[in-house]
Amino acid sequence: MAGRMMDQAAVEKPKRKRKYRPVTNDGQRKLFTTWLPFDMPDKLRELVQERQYLTNDKSITISGLVTEAIDDLLAKYNKA
Repeated sequence: MAGRMMDQAAVEKPKRKRKYRPVTNDGQRKLFTTWLPFDMPDKLRELVQERQYLTNDKSITISGLVTEAIDDLLAKYNKA
């Protein structure tokens, strides 16, 4: 029985640790995090891939698109 328990322990995947980075590589502070609907990350990845393909610009990122959307919202409500 002990052998079986050891086999199960060997098969179980180690828990993945989340890596929180309060400061980005370019020194900007991370102000907040948010939970997205389950399918949103996939939609954002697809949008980035589509924009990169259409514009032939590999520097387009999810964070860049989110920043652009926030800037548009702030401009819409005259908070910029």
